[in-house]
Order: sequence, then structure tokens, then C-alpha cells
Amino acid sequence: MKKKSDVLGELPELQEAVAAVCRTVPSEAWARQIRAHARELVRALKHPDHPLDVGDGLADVLGRDSLQAYERLALVGELRDRGPVRPTSEATGERALRGDGAAAARARP
Repeated sequence: MKKKSDVLGELPELQEAVAAVCRTVPSEAWARQIRAHARELVRALKHPDHPLDVGDGLADVLGRDSLQAYERLALVGELRDRGPVRPTSEATGERALRGDGAAAARARP
């Protein structure tokens, strides 16, 4: 079975920021969550309802408008890469993780 290519490669600046942040987190599980949300952000950038795309700069991608559009798409399930589109339950804590991951990426060295 052929492994899918990593969509983070489509936005190298984000990929580098994520790698830097993941080196500082206390666990591999946390790093996996950060990488998963970064991949989801790339999928958002490729979505027709997102105001930016993968060609935009990292500062714009991590800006308020971009992250709000990402969150809206994620909460309605538009960014899932497995299974049918369905709304995300905020009770799962994913919304908080997205916010933490975005904040960590913005605070990169």
C-alpha cells in the first residue's frame, strides 16, 4: 500500500515551524496532534471557502481571519481526511487543541 504524501510539504514554511514547535513539546502524542492540526490547516487552505491558499505567506496563514476560517471549516467537518463530512464535537477538545497548536506555531523561535 502506497503511503500518501504529507500535505505539509505544500507549505514548507509551516512545515518548518511545526517541526520546531514539535521539538519543544513534552510528548510525542502532543507532537502528533500539532502535526495533525497543521495538516488540517493545509487542507483548509485548499478549500474553496477559505480566503487564502497554500501560496500565501505564513504570517497571513496564521492570522486571525485565516484561523477563524479554518476553525469554521473544521467545526462543520469539511476538513476531515477520513470518513464522511460531519460536524466536530467541541466536547472532544479539538477546538482547544487547534487554538493551542496555532498559538504554539505563532510563538515559534
